[in-house]
Amino acid sequence: MSNSTSESTFGERLYEAMEKAGLNNTQLASEVGVSDKTVGRYLDRDNPPSLDKKKTEKTIESMAELLDVRFDWLLRGKKPIRSEVGNESVPSRQRLKIPESLHGVPEVEVSVGSDEKPHLDQVGDGFFASADYLQRTYGVRPERLCVMRVTGDSMKNILEPGQQIVLSRWNGEDLRDGTIYCLYGPGGFMLRRIRFSQREGKDMIKISSENDSTEDWWTGIEEFEKKYVLLARGLEVWQKL
Repeated sequence: MSNSTSESTFGERLYEAMEKAGLNNTQLASEVGVSDKTVGRYLDRDNPPSLDKKKTEKTIESMAELLDVRFDWLLRGKKPIRSEVGNESVPSRQRLKIPESLHGVPEVEVSVGSDEKPHLDQVGDGFFASADYLQRTYGVRPERLCVMRVTGDSMKNILEPGQQIVLSRWNGEDLRDGTIYCLYGPGGFMLRRIRFSQREGKDMIKISSENDSTEDWWTGIEEFEKKYVLLARGLEVWQKL
């Protein structure tokens, strides 16, 4: 396999990341929820897989997080290989000496790749817990979990700067009324509460900040689906210590 350059193939980058993480086809497939054959096909690819299907995009994101590499590097060879956080030359499990029995939930932030699509890109280690505990506590597969640090005050009194919100990556499920979502739309990235209502006899979605100093938006359901990209669903907020 070749070195980590922009001329390397998708399969070569995936192989390199798997080798450094100490994972084989079966282990990677099990962690991201695909078959061994799917991983094998990815390893044989020269060009990046198309992201037209949301399932494919989620699979590549999950692989990147599990292998401790950036989404844009794995997909297109765009450096840096890892986010510039601490000593990224060593996988997080080795760096912190985390037991293999624990699952790492990454800290992420929103970035827009060269494909002009928003992604949740890993920027550091969030927390570690057993897969069973994560499944019981949050009710979703552990590899879908991530945490994000709140930086703005657009939802002040609900989400304060410095807090962390535990998120479940969007998987195409139905929207839940009254739930906080990580969205990307005409105004950029935002954390907002989604509420269903009616205005003038029409079903509408209210994108609410619950902050008097920040404007709320009303949109029709079809308009919402066209204008906004759902990235994750909020599960729990941690208070800054």
